[in-house]
Amino acid sequence: PSCTSLQGARVGLLHFSFIKNCLSLSVAGICAPPLPEPQPMSDEQEKLLEQMAELIIGVSDFLDRNRKFNILIDAFVHVMDRQSFQRLAEKVFVDDITWAKIVTLICVVGKTVAKVFPSIVSWTLDYFQNNLQNWICSMGGWVRFDKHDSTCINTAKQ
Repeated sequence: PSCTSLQGARVGLLHFSFIKNCLSLSVAGICAPPLPEPQPMSDEQEKLLEQMAELIIGVSDFLDRNRKFNILIDAFVHVMDRQSFQRLAEKVFVDDITWAKIVTLICVVGKTVAKVFPSIVSWTLDYFQNNLQNWICSMGGWVRFDKHDSTCINTAKQ
């Protein structure tokens, strides 16, 4: 992977981690308990992690090379303010809320933040807390993957 894609991935992961931690704190155990202690991994788990890492790197490389995506991010940087972020998020979630849309919005925010500044993180947190938090909690939170319907849900007891 390119240095740029690794830096972008690190920025995105840092912002995602920050957003997740802030949301977890904001609901203080209601839907987001602390993650379990790390356990030794089996060969099967290691293989899954390797496959997921390859997938994430592939998506990251695709976005880094995607001319339209990068042109739109560069243009968005110049019009970005709280109101335009709010309107973008409303347009993204107009029909439904999905994990894919949430993660993609986080990716766009991460890439934009790298170009603008942290105010966008604050806007994202506000939007998540005011508009997405109930849906995330109703889906069980952030933690577990349900192999039957391919959506991420939490094992937290509510």
